[in-house]
Amino acid sequence: MKIYITLLLYIPILFIAVSQEGSITGKITNDETGQALPGAVVLLETTQFAASTDIEGEYSFTNVPAGEYVMKVTYIGYKEYSSTILHEEGRDLTVNIELEPV
Repeated sequence: MKIYITLLLYIPILFIAVSQEGSITGKITNDETGQALPGAVVLLETTQFAASTDIEGEYSFTNVPAGEYVMKVTYIGYKEYSSTILHEEGRDLTVNIELEPV
């Protein structure tokens, strides 16, 4: 009986902990043509989150804790992009970015 009571007390805590994370997704494109930029590097500074865009210019980070991050995007032949983003608790965020050619 004690085991069941203990489990019932911890299950809501597990759901609360899981709900605090979300995803950050988006698409990286050329600001003049709208063309997707495959292979662009997208990262959240001072974290382990880094990705390369796919053939359609899309990227995705999952299980991102809520918080404020500096997102940086680099692509050869384009100006580097850097901006602060706010990822709210338990929400998914879409950040589409248009890069400017050098």
